[in-house]
Amino acid sequence: EANLRLSMTNVASTLVVGTLLAAGTAVLLWAGAGEVAAGRMTLGDLLVFLAYLGMLYSPLEQLSYTAWSMEGAAAAAQRVFEVLDTPDEVPDPVRPVKLPAGPGKIEFRDVGFRYPRGDEVLRGLSFVIQPGESVAVVGGTGAGKTTLLSLLPRFYDPTEGSIHFHGINLRELAKKDLRARQALVLQETVLLNGTVRENIAYGRPGATFREIEKAAEEAQAEEFIRALPQGYETKVGERGAMLSGGQRQRIGIARAFLRDAPILLLDEPTSALDPTTEKELLDVLGRVMSRPTTLLVTHRLHAAHRADRILVLEKGRLVEEGRGEDLLAQKGAYWKLWQAASGQS
Repeated sequence: EANLRLSMTNVASTLVVGTLLAAGTAVLLWAGAGEVAAGRMTLGDLLVFLAYLGMLYSPLEQLSYTAWSMEGAAAAAQRVFEVLDTPDEVPDPVRPVKLPAGPGKIEFRDVGFRYPRGDEVLRGLSFVIQPGESVAVVGGTGAGKTTLLSLLPRFYDPTEGSIHFHGINLRELAKKDLRARQALVLQETVLLNGTVRENIAYGRPGATFREIEKAAEEAQAEEFIRALPQGYETKVGERGAMLSGGQRQRIGIARAFLRDAPILLLDEPTSALDPTTEKELLDVLGRVMSRPTTLLVTHRLHAAHRADRILVLEKGRLVEEGRGEDLLAQKGAYWKLWQAASGQS
């Protein structure tokens, strides 16, 4: 509707300006020709008036553009306020519990989840992630991997069971405090219309330039950033339009590394990377995942194999759990996924 209104405003203003100028030119020529014929005006005077009339076109065109811009701004502002006024579906507790300092274990206790008016996505999930442990979540499409990860920052709350951090139910924690302990890399990295440096620094405002460089080096982004026209000061465009998908993803990973949070959440972090860069980044992730508590959601089993433990989901249920080598030896669900991936590759 907003785009339709903008188009109608643009067309209407263009027609009005064009009609006014055409009508003015016609009237001036008709009246001026009579005056010239009567000897009350010279041909030069008529040409001067026509030139003055032509000079009116630019201000009128600018006025038309201003009206069009105001209409666009009004439509955008309306949408912004609609978003701001949207009720929070996951509210903070009235009296949030203070989160203890230091690392803590994450515990899922019989967790189930279903979207509103949707089928059950997760059911009966119970497991513990120890501080500093790296855990990969694998499974087929629709197994509930990303939904599981989305519960930790409280994008949603479980519809059944509970999740605990430091022994505290996540529902009792303020979302701001909880998310301050987490770094998140999504499948599609969101970039702002700023410089590369600003987009990486968004992970930890106030970071020094050397810290930003180090995070970019760890994310295998330093080389392509240095090749950009202005390096770290290059504008990336709206939503990172000036960069490729792989470059955007590496900036998102650098942002998470810069945040240096005790919990690292990775949702398909290498999905947009070419095989060579993916291998280099997996080597980096293998080292980085040994520092914070890490939850990696991936369908790339060679990435999952680097984790301390693997959780295998099928239709929202935890069907297998253990180290990669042990799960392969069992020749169960993980082994079948591995065989299918090997056949595709």
